[in-house]
Amino acid sequence: VGQLSNDDNPSDEMSNLPVLVMAGKKVVGKTFSNEFGEFILPDLPRQRLHLCVPLAAEGQQIDLALSRFQETPDPERN
Repeated sequence: VGQLSNDDNPSDEMSNLPVLVMAGKKVVGKTFSNEFGEFILPDLPRQRLHLCVPLAAEGQQIDLALSRFQETPDPERN
């Protein structure tokens, strides 16, 4: 679960952006952000992952290693 935002320009629309989770060069999860920039990627494998968000308009991408984040238990799944 996450949310995309632009701190420099909060009015920038962050909807319908592709959100990829990569294990090395392999895509292991893919979704799109909603109208609030939010996204959900359930049931990802437990390995070294990174989040990738291509920003076509800027010709750049956001790349964030997920290894420093801890998984929190979902109380509804227990």
